[in-house]
Amino acid sequence: MQFSVPATRHDLAREAVVTGFAGQLVGIPVLVSVLIEHDRPVRWWYLGIAIGLVVTSVGILTAVIATRPPADYSSISPHLSIVLTTLPLVGLCFVQLASPHADLYVPVIVLGALYLSLIGDRGMRTTSALIGIALVAGCAWASHDRGATLATTVLVGGSAVVAVAWMASHATRSIILSLGSDEDRARLSSALAGTESLTGGLQAALPLVTGVLATDRVVVAGRGPAGDPVHCVAWWEHTGGVETLVLEPDEGEDVPELADPRLHAAFDSGDVVIDGHRCIIPIGYDGNRSLALVLDHAATIENPAALRAASDVLATSFLRHNARVAFVAGLRHESRTDALTGLANRRTLGERLGFELARAGRSASPLAVAMVDLDHFKAYNDTHGHVAGDTVLRTIGALLASHVRGQDLAARYGGEEFCLLLPDTGARGASALLDALRAAATAATDGAVTLSAGVAVWDGAEDGHALVARADAALYRAKEAGRDRVAIHQAAIEP
Repeated sequence: MQFSVPATRHDLAREAVVTGFAGQLVGIPVLVSVLIEHDRPVRWWYLGIAIGLVVTSVGILTAVIATRPPADYSSISPHLSIVLTTLPLVGLCFVQLASPHADLYVPVIVLGALYLSLIGDRGMRTTSALIGIALVAGCAWASHDRGATLATTVLVGGSAVVAVAWMASHATRSIILSLGSDEDRARLSSALAGTESLTGGLQAALPLVTGVLATDRVVVAGRGPAGDPVHCVAWWEHTGGVETLVLEPDEGEDVPELADPRLHAAFDSGDVVIDGHRCIIPIGYDGNRSLALVLDHAATIENPAALRAASDVLATSFLRHNARVAFVAGLRHESRTDALTGLANRRTLGERLGFELARAGRSASPLAVAMVDLDHFKAYNDTHGHVAGDTVLRTIGALLASHVRGQDLAARYGGEEFCLLLPDTGARGASALLDALRAAATAATDGAVTLSAGVAVWDGAEDGHALVARADAALYRAKEAGRDRVAIHQAAIEP
């Protein structure tokens, strides 16, 4: 199953437009303030360059807003943030060169460089530091610093810009990561809590994994008992601004490559494996197969402790959900299954009988019900004991389960009595199946136990109780006729 969902991944490129607005909010007022200072000498050549830079920045920003809807800002190159911020800042530097107030706008320039370092990744932080150093040098030049004084100013001021930018970025990102983890973990837990199946949990939660640990693709790998090959259970990926979710891919479908020996190590140990940029996170079981998340984390998470914490959040959330699903499934299975034989119980039989009656009515297909009883079972119990009797019941239950088709249902009706629900089966087909079962039961118990059975085929009008009652009446006729045989209700005999 494949789903296409709207893109929700937060992308730093979205900040390009915000950055551009911030640059204009600083650059334009400063430029206007210089222009209205008629009593101050102004170097118009530098001021002209400043005006050109600000106008260019405004033009780029206007083009972005005019040609892209807000929902499509995530496709903008992250480097556009640098351009939209740098142009106004460099413009401010030329305003410095044009104005006699050499130190008036230095704080604004430094704040602009800091803003660029806060919103960007490592490359943008490096670029912002270089821009800050260049702007400090430009301001010092505008202050008529030369020679050793200029070098000292650039060294001290540049070092301050780099140090402050790094500390502010580190502190801010730690706060954002902490707050984001709490919020994203809550969203992930809420999504998983609202589902009652593995498929539902994966569909709801996989698109939210990237909020906890940045990635463009999450693969759910599965493996049966140790030594079995690893297979793809589901995957989510974000490409071209569109998120795609595939659950239980069809055979032959192009699936992500999972030939990774680290997967077996994670499955065998049950521990999170972090190697390079790959995280393998065991998330529990689905039936008899182990499950694990496989994702390549982005380089933006540089702190190993943060990476481990994000992996633990994912492991805990999915483990809790899958354990709850398995527990509920176990309770549901116990409530619908006979504990001794493993066959369906009478509750399940009643539900399934109603469904099959409706289906047979729609398709005008035959529906047979057979009641099966162990002959002289009480005497066998009295002679051999209840433990031996339970063993016989389990043996008969296994024979019934192995002889019926996938669409059939074998149920323990009560005591030593069983019931078979046989869709698309007439009286002759049911009789042949029961004769085979009688022979198998005699062989499995060395003749110690025989079976009697009665068959009834739905007449197209009666309800489930009446159909089972006719099969039960046929069973009693088989017993009265000498046991170890199959009796068919007369109304169900085929010509």
